[in-house]
Amino acid sequence: MLDVVPNVVNTIVTGSFISEAPVWTKYAISALYLFGVLLLALVLSPFQGLLFAGLVAVFHGSLSWSLFVSRGYILPVIPPLAAVVISYGAALFYRYLQEQKEKRKVRGMFSTMVSPEVLRIMEENPAAFKLAGEQREATMFSSDVSGFTTISEGVTARELANILNIYLTPMSNIIMSYNGYIDKYEGDAIKAEFGVPLYDTDHSWKACFSALYQQEELTVIQRMIFLKYGVSITARMGVNTGIVTAGNMGSEKRMQYTVMGDAVTIAEELEPANKLFDTWIAIGQATHAQAEGYIETRYLNNLIMGHAHHSLPVYELTGWNKEKYLEYWLGKPVPELYLEAFKKMIPEKVIAYDDFFASKQLPDSKMLGDMKTLLSGLRPKVVEYMNANNISSVLFVRQGLEGLAAGIRKHEGLYSGVALPALYATDISLLKEKISAAGEDWSRVLLGWRVQLRECAGLHFILKEKIAKDEADSYYSIIDMLEKSMECINKRIIFAKPEDEIATKMASHLKELIIDKDSTLLSYKTAELAETCLRFEKEIHDRLAVFAEELRTRADEYHMFLADFCIVSDRQREAAAIYAQAHKHYLKKEWSEAKELFKKVGSVVPDDGPSKKMLEKIEQLEKTMLPQDWDGAWEE
Repeated sequence: MLDVVPNVVNTIVTGSFISEAPVWTKYAISALYLFGVLLLALVLSPFQGLLFAGLVAVFHGSLSWSLFVSRGYILPVIPPLAAVVISYGAALFYRYLQEQKEKRKVRGMFSTMVSPEVLRIMEENPAAFKLAGEQREATMFSSDVSGFTTISEGVTARELANILNIYLTPMSNIIMSYNGYIDKYEGDAIKAEFGVPLYDTDHSWKACFSALYQQEELTVIQRMIFLKYGVSITARMGVNTGIVTAGNMGSEKRMQYTVMGDAVTIAEELEPANKLFDTWIAIGQATHAQAEGYIETRYLNNLIMGHAHHSLPVYELTGWNKEKYLEYWLGKPVPELYLEAFKKMIPEKVIAYDDFFASKQLPDSKMLGDMKTLLSGLRPKVVEYMNANNISSVLFVRQGLEGLAAGIRKHEGLYSGVALPALYATDISLLKEKISAAGEDWSRVLLGWRVQLRECAGLHFILKEKIAKDEADSYYSIIDMLEKSMECINKRIIFAKPEDEIATKMASHLKELIIDKDSTLLSYKTAELAETCLRFEKEIHDRLAVFAEELRTRADEYHMFLADFCIVSDRQREAAAIYAQAHKHYLKKEWSEAKELFKKVGSVVPDDGPSKKMLEKIEQLEKTMLPQDWDGAWEE
């Protein structure tokens, strides 16, 4: 180390001593970098923040080296650079937490209202839509199940909820597959919007495509519900386009994204307007104008709606343009919502789809053949499942009646000698008269069960104030379920038509179970029947799941298959053209010419609802003195 002494001498002679920065400098610089980088990293984009942090680190390193070389001044290096790294890392972590919070907020608000694909876009781009409120053009959709009150009279509360889910789930899936937003459910009604919350310039025709496909799916659902519950449902739909106010609305504690405006009201009024024209999908003028080229329509008439003082044109939506349908769907995967629904298909829906494809005129294709092969192959298993359900239904009534009667008899001392209320006595008397007039054994047995149930209901009426409330409520619930179950069994038998093979077969099986000539019904165990049904369901779902996975690889083939569902036939186009001619005569009050042409529409397309309604309207108008300014508009 001979060089040490000369170096020391040189340092003393030249006065180039090394000096170290004060301790407080290290903390001051570190704090400056920490807060500076943190603030800017939170404001700038992640890449810009990284660039700024890197520049700060390079600047500090350069400054430290320059001061040391030129002046022998030692500036702290590690603590300030660590501050830069820590501050940038903290900013990134904070931004990540905020982003996840926003995603959770969006998912919480929209997870059940939009498709998974749209939800993913909304989570990744929360700035793409505004929750505070804005004026937007959108297309509104409104649907309502017809005769739902009548349906509820023949099913239990659980079955009613099940029917609602059977209907609402696939309808919602279809809406969401076209990027629609499910605004709310009002009982059996669906309110949805297209074009909000995310911008979508194709909102008008997507709403129309959605409505058309829903009606096709509803045909299957109608069949399924009839087989399962003996009831039938239909649904009318209204579609309208216009400017709305969209955003989060509600109270401070509960907000919901929704829309308001005249365009919304018109959509809701178009739905019941279908009753006037005997149609299923009515659309407004703006929707017709924007979706033209994508859809097939028929102008029905002008209608004075409840909220307006002037008439508005109403169109019937009759079909979609196949080329436009394929232009949108080809190249896209089968919607995940469709696949999940296919895998979890209710067994009765297998038969409903099988019957649907057998009756609907579709061009031959490998997809159609594979679908028919799958469904027809599952049909025997579904029949076994339905037979097991039949046994469970009748067994529930038999065991429920016995249990109810036994429970009420425990309180015999409280009702002994008390006459049944007049209402129940009258019902029992009428039921006994029906038993005498009944022509079939099953009907007499079922009516006899109803007599027993009304007797129990009358005794319950006497007892309800004399026994514990919980027990009285339990009896009431059992009475209601048994009454609805008997009505459901009765409907499934009497509504089965001779030409309906599967419904007739199920009706015959129910009759045999009710009569129970060989007394085998009570030998069945409820738990074993439930296990049998679950086993059949699993076997059916396993085969459906395999086919659903295969559909992932045949997406374009599947889309081409669906494209033929809602195309308009030449006969429908001919009928629409004749209807348009007839309507011109109608507006000119040329009643004879109009009636002749409207009748011709019925000969081209039998049971055409709008032409029948126009004929009825003309018969009314012929007897009416019309004002000079009459424009042919109808009123709701």
